[in-house]
Amino acid sequence: KANASYLVPKLDVQVSGTFSSRPGAVLRADAIFQANDPTILATLGRPLAAAANVTVPLIEPYSAYGDRIDQVDMRIGKILRFGRTRSNLSLDIVNLFNSNDNLAYQTLLSPTWPAPTQVLLPRIFRVNFGIDW
Repeated sequence: KANASYLVPKLDVQVSGTFSSRPGAVLRADAIFQANDPTILATLGRPLAAAANVTVPLIEPYSAYGDRIDQVDMRIGKILRFGRTRSNLSLDIVNLFNSNDNLAYQTLLSPTWPAPTQVLLPRIFRVNFGIDW
């Protein structure tokens, strides 16, 4: 993660930005194994007492990851001075480049695996106003 800020001296305008790059989400590929009573009876020597579905991981945990998650945020603000008070009117832009990096993937093995189940939030504009005295 990196951030920078600059105050334009004569204009009292503040420009700042943040860049973050995180590792991608852990990829999992799970299959559901449906055990039938004759198979279980032969291996356990008794019938099953609970559900006959077992989730089997096909990829070793934490061995595969999705693409990196990169995000750039920016703020542009104007500093306003009134006597002894100072105000700041600013505009925040979250996810400046509107990237749609994947945050989570489906875990069940299927023909569409690894389909994303969650993506980075879209670009957001936010107006802020603060007063210091």
